[in-house]
Amino acid sequence: MGCGGSKAAGEEAAVPEVTKLDGCELKKASAVADGEYTVIDDAACKITSAKTIPTQKGDVTYLKGEDVFTGGLKIVKVAANSNVNVPEVTTTSYTMNDADEEGMYVLVGEDGTERNELGSDDVADRADKADDVKLKISKALLEDAKPKLIVVKTMGVEKIVSCSM
Repeated sequence: MGCGGSKAAGEEAAVPEVTKLDGCELKKASAVADGEYTVIDDAACKITSAKTIPTQKGDVTYLKGEDVFTGGLKIVKVAANSNVNVPEVTTTSYTMNDADEEGMYVLVGEDGTERNELGSDDVADRADKADDVKLKISKALLEDAKPKLIVVKTMGVEKIVSCSM
């Protein structure tokens, strides 16, 4: 995502069209606030810093965010009046009761609904946490413990992001 276009002296730069992605809404970049989500480099990110700065060529918005799955830092600079994709992000807590014979975790939601379509391949690949989360889940299975798993879903992707005993 970036800004582009050219302008003659005294004309406002053309704002490039942004394609609305599945599971997202469009919002003006200058209206995005800290703590909200936006898509940066094809990744859903929680915004940690949103700043709009006036320049001689028009206002520019800088968005800095953390990828919700990898934890990686992403930064983008766009024209303040351009649209950005704002994804719907849901975070759900489950109790892991067991793992089935295919290695899928048996999860129970707070409302009592059970599901078993997430397994170790669905642990988010966070450099700082992935091995720790998988280790905690393995330990819980060995000890017959019932840990809490936090699952994040956005843009058609669902990943386990944390495990607590």
